[in-house]
Amino acid sequence: MRRSGRGRRPSRRTARPARHGPAAAEASAHASRANAAANKAEAAAAAAGAAAGRAESEAALTRAASQRAGAKAAEATAQEARAGIAAHEASRLAGLAAVQADHALQAAHRTREEADGATREAAMARVQSAVAVQAAASARSTAAGIADPANTAIALTAPFSGTDVTADFAADVARAALELGQAEVVKAESRAAEAVRAAEAAEAAAKLANAQVAPAFKAAAAAARSSSDAARSSVAAMRSAADAAEDGAKARAAAASADKADVQARADAKAAREAADQAFADAAAARTAATRAEAEAVRARTAATEAENHATAAASAASLAEREATAAQTAAAQAEKDAADAAQLATSAEEYATSAEAAAKKADSYAKEADAAAERAEAYQREQERKAREEAASKPAPTTPESDPDLVKQALEEAGISAEEYEAALAIAGKDLLDYLLENGAEILVELVAGDIMECIDDPDIATCIWAIISNLPVLKAAKLLGKIPKITKAILGISAFLDKTAAARKKVKQVEEALEKVKKGAKCLTDDKPGKGGKSVSAAGRPEAAANHAGGTWARSTAADDDPSVECGPYIWWPYRPGVDHTDQGPVPADAGIPAGAFLRPGDYIFVVRLDGTLRAMSNDDLDEIEDYPGHTSLAEDKPVLMAGEFEVGAAGLITMVRNFSGHYMPQQKEGFTSLKDITKASFLGHGWVFPDKAWKLYVKKNP
Repeated sequence: MRRSGRGRRPSRRTARPARHGPAAAEASAHASRANAAANKAEAAAAAAGAAAGRAESEAALTRAASQRAGAKAAEATAQEARAGIAAHEASRLAGLAAVQADHALQAAHRTREEADGATREAAMARVQSAVAVQAAASARSTAAGIADPANTAIALTAPFSGTDVTADFAADVARAALELGQAEVVKAESRAAEAVRAAEAAEAAAKLANAQVAPAFKAAAAAARSSSDAARSSVAAMRSAADAAEDGAKARAAAASADKADVQARADAKAAREAADQAFADAAAARTAATRAEAEAVRARTAATEAENHATAAASAASLAEREATAAQTAAAQAEKDAADAAQLATSAEEYATSAEAAAKKADSYAKEADAAAERAEAYQREQERKAREEAASKPAPTTPESDPDLVKQALEEAGISAEEYEAALAIAGKDLLDYLLENGAEILVELVAGDIMECIDDPDIATCIWAIISNLPVLKAAKLLGKIPKITKAILGISAFLDKTAAARKKVKQVEEALEKVKKGAKCLTDDKPGKGGKSVSAAGRPEAAANHAGGTWARSTAADDDPSVECGPYIWWPYRPGVDHTDQGPVPADAGIPAGAFLRPGDYIFVVRLDGTLRAMSNDDLDEIEDYPGHTSLAEDKPVLMAGEFEVGAAGLITMVRNFSGHYMPQQKEGFTSLKDITKASFLGHGWVFPDKAWKLYVKKNP
């Protein structure tokens, strides 16, 4: 089924110029001139519009400049106001500084006056202290003068004390005078001491006042300097305010000029826009006139064309008759071909009807056989369950555990069982019924009737069988069970659950053992179809993804699948570009290219590939011919390995008439020990919604493989 490209023959037909009369030509000329005038008017309108646009743009720029000038003027005015405020504040602060300087000077004068007064007061205090001292001395002299007469009076009256009232009175007066003199002396001395202290304090105050006079005058001088500085600052602020006022006036004048320019620019832009609108109106009028002229020209040409059409009508009628004759001949040929196709379809339909009738007859017998098989399956399932429980009650046959941990890991993955589940199953699977009874409180029962218990294994109801044994025990043996009956009862009631649990555990162990055998056999399915890149067939223990993910290594062809019939390696993996196949590059196809599942097939030739996941991708040779770079099987498979690659033909009514395993780039061949190419192809076609009869399959065998 060789594909070839297809091209399209270019048309040789050319347009023939129409011939019209003088009136039509003149109308066309007028229409052309009117159209040219309209074009000029439209061009002038466009130029006027552009000029108006430029004027509006300039007006906008002028407006923006005016706004900026106004903003500057406002800012200058604000600066002027701020400068005036600052000058006023500086003047006020200068006045305050002068007042404070005057106050400082007055305070300095007061300090000097107070210092002078303190000096005078100190001198007066010194004089008063001297007077007080003199008064104290006088007081002491007076007291001494009082003391001598008093002492004399006391001495003279002492002999008469107690006998002479006058003497006693004189003695009392003398003592009183003596005490008064002493008191006056004490007071005088105290006042003298206070006067001395007051004089000293006055002298200290005078000294302090004199020390404060100079700083006061210095502070007054500093205040005067600050007042002078404030006055100068006030003058500078006033000058700045004057400058700001001048700048504000200039900015406002500039803003006023900008406003005038803005008004003029807007007026100019408005005039330009009005001129442009008038130009567009004139152009529209010219275009309307040109359209009317063109309509007149069209009517003239239409009249001329009608005349020409009447002239050619006779020739057209003759040509039509000739074409109808040719069409009749073609229809006759097509009818003959359709009749042949109908006969072929009838034959195919008859064959399919016969096959359908035979299939219907077989379906009835198959249904009866299915019912019988279902009954047999149910009986078999019951028997298997009974055997599983029987085996669960007995000791399992000893097995040798696998020593290779990698093989065990692969087997667990194949069986879908985790390592923890497998270990738990091994622990349970190694126990029998006697182990269960010993572990659950029925040791005495095992000790007395172990042999009889093992004979109950074949009984469908093991618990009832054991109770029958217990009820028939001799009296002496039965007496040994007293006190153990509750535990024994509980153990017997749990036998059924134990047997189910043990059967399930042994089933898991068996699954792992079977998977281990498959893993060991699966290692024999290595191939060497892709040197340097590797490939692995889909063994019973593996999956297609293993082949796609494997890389590297040198492969040695294993013939174990051919030598050992028990090894089932599954589908063979076919790699492109391996030795012995076509290595020509094939161009890519779009990612969504391919015939959808279940789609109707047009008669023609097709190619297909079966991908590693078993899905089908197919395209017709006609569709492939429309794509550049000659796509093919590797294009459909995206240069990846496949399970199958080939081609098929579709006849009338969309029936598949031929399927074969031909692909130059993959060259799939039937391999002993692997799934047949036919089964792979039928399964993939069926999954895609297509079927083909067995007689359509044609196995291609490569010569000198």
